[in-house]
Amino acid sequence: MTTPLEMIRVNMMALNIQELPITFEDAITYASLPLTSNHRDPFDRILVAQAMNRSLSLVSADTKFDPYAISRVWE
Repeated sequence: MTTPLEMIRVNMMALNIQELPITFEDAITYASLPLTSNHRDPFDRILVAQAMNRSLSLVSADTKFDPYAISRVWE
């Protein structure tokens, strides 16, 4: 029996969505990001590092991403 969590992988494969691993380069970029008083969430900051290292746009309504040198999609 497939669990709801396992269904995520099934759905990702069906939609041709790839996992984005956290690399050592991402960790280095993460560590170099300034610690702003309004944005200290480690998960968000690793997303920023991944977006920066791969020239990706981040899909989020959260304006806390705007000070970073990335493109944020969602208004």
